[in-house]
Amino acid sequence: MNKHSLIAATVAVAAALVFGSPAIAAVDCAKEMKAVDAAAKKAKLSKEDSAKVKDLQKKAQAEIKAKKKDCEATVAEAKKILKMK
Repeated sequence: MNKHSLIAATVAVAAALVFGSPAIAAVDCAKEMKAVDAAAKKAKLSKEDSAKVKDLQKKAQAEIKAKKKDCEATVAEAKKILKMK
């Protein structure tokens, strides 16, 4: 493999990691959101916490649909309110 091919391969792998990460994160978020949704149905929360979780669920779903990595923080916040690990 010549130097040019090695550089091109390195750039291709780097691009795949950078641009592939949000899609992978969205898939993980979707799995986590299923657990959040199930826990939210069973949880006994205050009206304020319940409303916050519902807002976070909507926000996370939009982020997942848009394949944004931001969904990880949104899901984590909902899990914290629901006292999930």
